[in-house]
Amino acid sequence: MQAGYLSLETRDDRPGMVRFCRSIEFPDTERQGGEAGIRAIASYKDLDAAEMHVHDHLRHHLVDIDSHLYDVSLAEALAALHSLSLTNRVEWIDPSVDSETLAAMQGYIDKHKAARRRRDLWIRLVIVIAIALLVLNLVSSFLSGPAGP
Repeated sequence: MQAGYLSLETRDDRPGMVRFCRSIEFPDTERQGGEAGIRAIASYKDLDAAEMHVHDHLRHHLVDIDSHLYDVSLAEALAALHSLSLTNRVEWIDPSVDSETLAAMQGYIDKHKAARRRRDLWIRLVIVIAIALLVLNLVSSFLSGPAGP
C-alpha cells in the first residue's frame, strides 16, 4: 500500500479524451502549449486501489489500458476522482475548468451516490431475509422436537 497522487490530464490534440497518471510526488500543474495539461489532482492513501476504482468507474469508456486513456467527458472523469469509496482528498482543480463542467461533475457524483444507496439497500434486504430464514429454521428445529430413533 503506497500513498500518492492521481492526476487527470487532457491534451489539446485529443479532445474528449482524459488520462489518469499516478505519482508519488505532487505533480507539476504547469500547462505547456499543446502538451498534456493536468486538470485535477487527488491524493490517496492506497494508490493502487485508487487506480482500480477509477478504472472500475470508467471501464466502459476505456480506449487504451496501457496509457490509462479514456474517452469520457471531463465532468465524468472529475466525478470519478471525487466519488471513489476510498479516503481521498482532491488537492487541486484547474481554475480554467468552467462552472458548467463543475455542475455536471456534481450531477455525476449525485447519480453515483444514489446508485450506491440503492445497491446498499438491496444488500441489506438480502441480509435481513437471510437472517429471517436462519431464525425460522432454528425455531422450526426446536419446535419439531428431538429426532426419533
